[in-house]
Amino acid sequence: MTDKTPIHLTSKTTSIHGHIGAIGDASILRAAFTAGAPITLDGKFAGERVYLGHTRQIYGDYGITLETLGLDRELGESPAHPGVQGAVYLIDLTRLDDAPRLAALVRETETKTYRAAAAAEQRAAEAEDRYLNDEEY
Repeated sequence: MTDKTPIHLTSKTTSIHGHIGAIGDASILRAAFTAGAPITLDGKFAGERVYLGHTRQIYGDYGITLETLGLDRELGESPAHPGVQGAVYLIDLTRLDDAPRLAALVRETETKTYRAAAAAEQRAAEAEDRYLNDEEY
């Protein structure tokens, strides 16, 4: 038996739509994010190591700046682990070298998203062509 609180993946993030996060002990996740250290996942991706944080560009009065988001949300005390505060931290999807199965899933999801967007764009272009070529126009 282990005293370690497991760290799993979740797709239920609130700060970045469609992103994934690590859900687990808030103190462990906060320490890893602050130190820039990887965490080891449990569950479906057990043994894979990921880094925390999502960096995005912010366009403002002073030009383009980078902002790294770590904490997605705090969850309060874990019902399964009394005394442990839970949290969700965003996963750094640019640093998945030590998480090959997760990297493959991310690539597959991105490919499906790009294909769906390209298909939608093609349908829109075809509809526009039909409209512009309509003799009643």
